[in-house]
Parts: sequence; C-alpha cells; structure tokens
Amino acid sequence: MDHAARSAGLARGWNTWNTRSVLSHVLKPEGLALNLALKDGWNPAYLKEALIGDERRTQAAVEPGERAFDGSYTRCRVRWQNLDVTIESGHDGDDLVLLVTPMVDPAKRAYLVVESGLLWNRPGSLARDGEALLLTTATRSVRAFSSAPVVEEYQVQCQTPYLC
Repeated sequence: MDHAARSAGLARGWNTWNTRSVLSHVLKPEGLALNLALKDGWNPAYLKEALIGDERRTQAAVEPGERAFDGSYTRCRVRWQNLDVTIESGHDGDDLVLLVTPMVDPAKRAYLVVESGLLWNRPGSLARDGEALLLTTATRSVRAFSSAPVVEEYQVQCQTPYLC
C-alpha cells in the first residue's frame, strides 16, 4: 500500500484534525467539528483555541498527555486563568466521547462551552435542538449532547450553535 492510500485510510473518523486548536475534535472527511471552550464564570475571559507551546498568545498552558496513533484516545491538560482541566477523547467507530475533568475546584463558577462547527468549507448545517447540537451533512448526521445539565450563557464568543 502506498503512502497516499495509507494516509487516506488514517484521515477518517474523529480526531484533533484542526491545527488551530487541540480543543477541537473533527469528524473527517465530513469536516463536522465539536470545539471546546472554557469561560471563566462571570468574567468575560474566554478560551476558544489552545495549542501546545502557544502560551504567550492564549495565556493557556497545554500539557500533552497520552494519545493513540489513530486518534481513538487523546488526553491533554489545560491550565488557564484559575481553571485546570483534563480533556480526554475516545471514539469507537462513529461515536465520540469527550470527558472534561476539573483538576481543582475553581474559585468561582466556570463553564465548558461546546460549539458546533463545519470546517474546510464543507457543506452542511448546524443547529441547536433543545439540549443537543445537530450537525448535518449530505452523508452524515451527528447529535451531540452533554451528560451535565445545559445552562443558558449568552456571554460567549460563538458564531454557531453551542451548549454550555
């Protein structure tokens, strides 16, 4: 099998394909994205993107953790403002599970924002359907929901439907 054929086989499914942020989980080839963000309670401070080694720009320290070669498991730790969380992702086939664990209790209320996205100019639609996100392309439909109660928080920097 040549390199192009191997690459085409690897570039499928959920993974952190978005080179702008390790907080973005993307389903290829459709380009559907679930982008995680952190909001520091009542403060307008908002962490929308984070990269390993990019602390100067975002003031977020990202510590890489374990990662499966095929992206079926990823782990990283993000320290930002007074927040410290571990983010784990795992997938089995088409199902993605994201686990965000606070490492310390924040001094004040903090929010996890899950924003829907379509990357790389792919066609499709994004919608909020009650307490779920609905991401749709011509070939695939994904419903994303939270195991925690969804709250209404309007002071976020999202351009697409989101859950908080």
